[in-house]
Amino acid sequence: MLNYIKKKKIVSVTASNQKLIFDIESYSNRKFNYPDVILDIFDCSVEYGLQWELSDIIFTAKFLHNALKSIKRTDQPENRDKLLLEYQAKIEKMKQDLEFICSRLSEEKRIFFRTTLLQNRQDSFANLHKFIEDLSWVKNYEIDNNTKIGNLLTKN
Repeated sequence: MLNYIKKKKIVSVTASNQKLIFDIESYSNRKFNYPDVILDIFDCSVEYGLQWELSDIIFTAKFLHNALKSIKRTDQPENRDKLLLEYQAKIEKMKQDLEFICSRLSEEKRIFFRTTLLQNRQDSFANLHKFIEDLSWVKNYEIDNNTKIGNLLTKN
């Protein structure tokens, strides 16, 4: 059993979904910033048949991760402005999609999820970017293994 709120058992994940996270971390040669939250959205997507939504979130995360790197690299204002507008629109869509999945979690999980990742605060935005980076590695894993994470997840 994994927990992402200290001293409270609020997240239960299947061993195979947990192993999948470990496999992706091993593949990426890094530890995720939010492995328990990722496991929670994995489990929620399977429980409620939201694999398509999960796939869209993972794809969007990869786009956002690469777009942010491009925004930081470009020295042409018109290109940066265009990328920034698209980036902002995709960030809002991702937050809506995450909120959609989050709405199916228990109240404690929703509060943690929303305060940590979805609020309009600088620390929450920084956390969201770390989460996006984690999910971009999930997409890399999908690409390199020619699979979809939703097809690999199992139900509790």
